[in-house]
Amino acid sequence: MRDAAALFKALGREARDAGRELLVQATELVEALSTLKCLGDFILLDIDAVDRPESFEVAYRLLDRGGEGAAGVFTVKVRADKADPRLPTAVGVWKAADVLEREVWDLMGVGFDGRETLHRILCKDDFEGHPLRKDFIVRPVSRFAESSGEARI
Repeated sequence: MRDAAALFKALGREARDAGRELLVQATELVEALSTLKCLGDFILLDIDAVDRPESFEVAYRLLDRGGEGAAGVFTVKVRADKADPRLPTAVGVWKAADVLEREVWDLMGVGFDGRETLHRILCKDDFEGHPLRKDFIVRPVSRFAESSGEARI
């Protein structure tokens, strides 16, 4: 595996967590991902989000298939504002980001600017809210039909 600190230094940033994690600003996200893709043979593995008390933290997991030795996983993290969680899209860097960004939007409500549309991918189209947010209210749903007493399948 290549030296992650050297890759991140090429971005003009210091790496955290033994050189495997990079924290960037939202305005730097696409540039950082594009630079990493150009510097190495990186593949986008996943995009996930965590609902922190002060912001949403979105993590881009990248697999480095190039270099010497075993492959390594790098993480590029960015924070999105809690009041209006929006980030630039990474679809221009990796087409695989299309489905992953839709999943993050569907479950966490983080929007991505520069996309044509964001529509549900896991929840039903008429579902209200984003179920993995800490402020999401879970409402009990009856599995039984109220009029006949029979189970709905």
